[in-house]
Amino acid sequence: MWAEYKYFPTDRDSFTLLKPEKTPKLSRPQQHWLNSRYDEGREVVVIVGMPNGGVILRDKAWMHAVEVECLLSRKEIASYILTFCSGPLFLQ
Repeated sequence: MWAEYKYFPTDRDSFTLLKPEKTPKLSRPQQHWLNSRYDEGREVVVIVGMPNGGVILRDKAWMHAVEVECLLSRKEIASYILTFCSGPLFLQ
């Protein structure tokens, strides 16, 4: 798994990673690198952390405006990472 981690110091209801005045943005080189790895068939995510949890952006969702309806807890985010890293693809 390739993961880019961003952090908001306050919880948000909605955000777009492409508007620097509203978010901790992904630079153009970061976008290119993430998209290239995704296009190669790799598992790529952008994890956006906030004080009360966060979101996991998959399938190039980092390239679009995102409405945050429900934050994942820190435990849920950690569980997602752990589950992926202990799955059959990782153990091969």
